[in-house]
Amino acid sequence: MFKLNCSNTCGSSSKFYGFKSVSCAAFAAYPNPASDFITFEFENTDDLQNLHQEIQLISDESREIVRKIDMVEIFINKQFIDGNKVQMKVSDLSRGTYYIYAVPNKNSKLKPEKIRILLL
Repeated sequence: MFKLNCSNTCGSSSKFYGFKSVSCAAFAAYPNPASDFITFEFENTDDLQNLHQEIQLISDESREIVRKIDMVEIFINKQFIDGNKVQMKVSDLSRGTYYIYAVPNKNSKLKPEKIRILLL
């Protein structure tokens, strides 16, 4: 377990994380490495402005988007797991290095986020 201190235009926070790939974003992605699913856990799902527009999984090898999650659709249809999580199936993808890219909403204060993740 480790402590992560984050600061951005929205403020500062300290959180304790276990085996999660984290950034100073409004979400964490885990497990890393992954084999079946990647779980995205969001700090705040009460307002669409707190969420990125889209979460993309990009192959390091081909540089192409291989999966994506439309967070607007998830929010509108209330498809969160346990209130603040979304899962992406990755068991059928080639093993290797990928990048999670979080695309912010146009009017959001969120910034684009990029997380490296391994599929085993």
